[in-house]
Amino acid sequence: MADRGSFWDRFERKTLLAFTGYQGRVETVVSEIARVGINDLNVQWQFPNPFESVIVSNISHKKGLDSPGYMNCTMGHYSAVKTAFHLGMKTCLIMEDDIAFLKDVDEIRTIVNSLPEDFDVAMLDWFATSPGFPPESVKKCIEDRSANEHWAEFEAVRSCGCYALSRRAMEKFIWLNEAAVTSPSVGKMRICDQFFEKAFMGCDMKMYLSKKNVAVQRHTTVHNSNFDLIADAYKAMGIDVSEYGG
Repeated sequence: MADRGSFWDRFERKTLLAFTGYQGRVETVVSEIARVGINDLNVQWQFPNPFESVIVSNISHKKGLDSPGYMNCTMGHYSAVKTAFHLGMKTCLIMEDDIAFLKDVDEIRTIVNSLPEDFDVAMLDWFATSPGFPPESVKKCIEDRSANEHWAEFEAVRSCGCYALSRRAMEKFIWLNEAAVTSPSVGKMRICDQFFEKAFMGCDMKMYLSKKNVAVQRHTTVHNSNFDLIADAYKAMGIDVSEYGG
């Protein structure tokens, strides 16, 4: 059994995003989160609401925003980060409800404990499926931009289900999404299917990804028809999903 709360305490607020359309998978993932020693979890339920369609209808540059589920997911991440920021948290950990952690809790502890103290963005789960972020680019990043044995710096990477932000990263993250509503120059809202890029977050941000995923999107096996695509992406990154719980 993991030490309750110990190494996870460097992330002040820990939030699980739970979506009402997938209620059946929440019990499983809450148990999985408890297994690795997170005992002060905040569960945030997200549900579709009419305000999202109003927002989308008033954004001129809404390509992709009106796709099914995008705004619902986006608003979930946005509100979780903004809540942590306005509660005065110095750091936050955001998790989606389809993740599974490494089976070896001691390995997780080692990785989390070795996260550099100056982090602004920490990707505990990542993969590359879009043309802009091919697997080779992330592998090269890990080889060329090593920060220590377990973490590497990155310029741009895609994150899915588990990431942490510092306070100043939260502030920038909130601004990017709010500004995107009115300013095409900022780009589209950047929460769903995260794309963290220094070009947007700021070149002085310290952005790290774990060389070995702490978590993967594994519970999508049952609940998400896109799992084969996700599994293939992990395989392309050299990630063995059998090493993870769930």
